[in-house]
Amino acid sequence: MIIFALPWNEPQKGDIFEWHLFVERALCGSINVFSTSGFGQGEVKSSSSYVAAKYAVPLNERLSAYGKLGVARNERKVNLASNGVGYSDNDNGVYGAVGLQYALGQNLSLVGEYERYGKQPEIGAKADVVSVGLKVGF
Repeated sequence: MIIFALPWNEPQKGDIFEWHLFVERALCGSINVFSTSGFGQGEVKSSSSYVAAKYAVPLNERLSAYGKLGVARNERKVNLASNGVGYSDNDNGVYGAVGLQYALGQNLSLVGEYERYGKQPEIGAKADVVSVGLKVGF
């Protein structure tokens, strides 16, 4: 996944709630190969992208909670290798996410997040994603 985040504003000293608002853009994709008795082998290529506003609130010195809300674009392409038949589908939907970020150091954080990329498709990548990862700042 590739994420581009731009700060919308910077918290001011003395604010009761030091909050951060970001605009975020991300791209992600997957390829799944499957085999069925009736159709032989096939491949599903899924990709999603979104633009969202991200609102983060520090809970203490190291831990912050955040939420994201935006619009997702989802695309799926199915190819059946046995007969060359293909199918494609795409949709736009609401993107939402909630997560926690724990600072391990100045430029390193542990992140846990639940994301929803629009509605659940009949075929392709799932709309619900739970992820845990490391975030590195440059």
